[in-house]
Amino acid sequence: RRVHGGLRHTKKMKVFVHYEGTPDLTWLVEISSKSKDTVESLISQFIKAYNETNGSIRKISTESNVFLSTSRKFNQKKAIPPTTLVSTIVENGTDLFFHIAASEKSEPIPPQKPAPVMMTQPAPSVSKPLKKHKSKSEVEEIEKQMHLYFLAGSYRLSRDIALDALKEDDTLDAAYYTLGLISMRIDKYDKAVIDLEKAVRLRPLKTKYLIALGQARLANGELEEALSTFQLGHEYASSDSESGIDAKEFEVAIASVMRKNKNFDTAKQLVAGVLRKEKGHLNALIEYLEILHTLKEEEKEQLKVIIQVIAKDQRNPIASKYFAGLVSRQSTIDELCLLLPPESSAAAYSYFALIVSQYSEITGALKLATIANRESKNQNGNIVLCLSHLYEFSLQVEQIINVTLEFVKKNKSRKLGSLNFDELVPILEDLLPPECSVPFDKYLNAPYLSVPFTPFETQTEKKKDKLSAADLDAIAIFATALKTMFIQGRLNECSRLLKLVGPCRLGYDIDSTPVKNENAIFTHIEKLIPFVPKASVDGELPRIYVVGDDHALTIGWQRIVYRGVKHVLVPCVISGCKIYHLRKESTSPCKYQFEKVIQSIPKGSKIILLLGELDCREGVLGAMEKCAHENASETMQYLIMIYTDTVKKLVEKYDHDVWVHPAPTVLDDSRAVALQFNLLLAMSFRVAKSANFLDFHNELLSVDGKLRKDLELDGTHLNPAYTAFIEKYISKGD
Repeated sequence: RRVHGGLRHTKKMKVFVHYEGTPDLTWLVEISSKSKDTVESLISQFIKAYNETNGSIRKISTESNVFLSTSRKFNQKKAIPPTTLVSTIVENGTDLFFHIAASEKSEPIPPQKPAPVMMTQPAPSVSKPLKKHKSKSEVEEIEKQMHLYFLAGSYRLSRDIALDALKEDDTLDAAYYTLGLISMRIDKYDKAVIDLEKAVRLRPLKTKYLIALGQARLANGELEEALSTFQLGHEYASSDSESGIDAKEFEVAIASVMRKNKNFDTAKQLVAGVLRKEKGHLNALIEYLEILHTLKEEEKEQLKVIIQVIAKDQRNPIASKYFAGLVSRQSTIDELCLLLPPESSAAAYSYFALIVSQYSEITGALKLATIANRESKNQNGNIVLCLSHLYEFSLQVEQIINVTLEFVKKNKSRKLGSLNFDELVPILEDLLPPECSVPFDKYLNAPYLSVPFTPFETQTEKKKDKLSAADLDAIAIFATALKTMFIQGRLNECSRLLKLVGPCRLGYDIDSTPVKNENAIFTHIEKLIPFVPKASVDGELPRIYVVGDDHALTIGWQRIVYRGVKHVLVPCVISGCKIYHLRKESTSPCKYQFEKVIQSIPKGSKIILLLGELDCREGVLGAMEKCAHENASETMQYLIMIYTDTVKKLVEKYDHDVWVHPAPTVLDDSRAVALQFNLLLAMSFRVAKSANFLDFHNELLSVDGKLRKDLELDGTHLNPAYTAFIEKYISKGD
């Protein structure tokens, strides 16, 4: 209403009423500002308009339990009361949504008696092409490119191709389909529904579009619409018209709607019917597992289905997650022993251990890996490596040395190049009782190198032959033991191990193998040993703990002066750790290890956090490529939010003094990202005040913007000489 000079004028308002079922309808009605029409009368008018438009396909009964809402999502709590005057709740251009209540849609049309054809009508939102339609060959090439980039995880490139194609021809159904799939992958289900609806309107008989649209609607909480879509797809698949998706897939999809609606009996019947037709149908097994898990039914039955799913799809996230939830119980381990065939049990236990470790169920993973190692009699290098990494996550450092020693003894006749495995036995035994008086799980105070170390020649002729898988596993096992020795301050043993194993690796192309990260540890520590302290004059020193990724090794055991007192820098390393791993919802084993490390440090300690290089090298651009964030700045702000929140919590809980180390700027390819990240990081911690930022990253660079020559080490890590900058800046925030 508008009031001018005290006079009330009547205003006409256009209102859009939408029904997004199958078929859909958008209805335009004009409402006067003085209208006495109620919501109830508007509903009656809409039903009449709907039935006149779509009556040959589907009619809505005037007796149906329906309601209007301003929300697109189905939610009866947001229903507008029927007696409300429409003129009091709308403005010009208001959108209202027509919903059919759940009680009207609880029972599905059985798959064997498909619903009547509910052809989606062409909607006004799909406009005429802006330019001439593309040729068939052009369309096929666009589809191929979108598909290949999507499969490779390059969602941004796939999306850009789709958007560019639609600018030229907005009737390309495959482009809308691709955009919908990408939105689903990044959990933007509202947008996925919009794009997939457009694809279906253009090609209503394409069943792969229908099943994707149904899945998007289901994930978006639109159960009625999802059910209608799946039933329509089932009919088309059964009649084999432009199918591509088997009718059984739609039956499983309908079962998933029934499960969401808590109609478990119908869901079970549908899944059972599919499994009778095709024993071992993967999606039917997954849906059956979902039903069992929701009902918290017998653990044994869940475990059977999990094994069947993983046998068909080794990395299935649903089966892996549910197995991780079960494996903490000893009864699950016992049942698994009965279900696995004896001839493959060792490898299977090890694989299951790897799966559950990705969900931070480290205790259960350790049980499985220990059984696997026992079954293989401590001789399988791949299993020993898995077990070593699990001990690393849980900070059971002495067990890493124990399992490595047992592996070497069991394989003492083996060789790695010129190295006999039994030559490593004395080094490992010297780290354990009774040879070592200081328990290995205790840090040495202010350790130093007392045995001579002569760097061996690293430049050697490339060898044409390749190392075997068993040799690569052995290198990875020894690298893990070497890193553990360095972190615990056993520098003399590091030197001895390097002299024996280091030369055996030379000349081989290990950086293109699965153990490239472990091999990099050898290279890194080889470069660090010449820089570690060589004298014992320090005695007992107070500690500053350096918690971070492998860059924390670089300054490990270096000495700095803080407030006039010499301190030793103790490396607390979480290999591969990113800031992204520390977010609240993360199940990464890196987060598990980070929390273990923080808990192991005495309260009120001094800590330097050294994280972010891996995020800058891989995470920032990777998140953009996956369309998780639109630009680098947005991604960095998200990471910094995680970082500042993590620091705040550990300061409040453990009363630590914390300094935040800048992300190292060694690599040319990621330096620009790291520099921008460090600038934002510095500003954020100036505001947060939970920690001081060591703002020296620009001083590490020469005038040409590259890393200073005197601070180079191995091309990936900084030279320990940069510790002087830490000493200079650590007191600046006091």
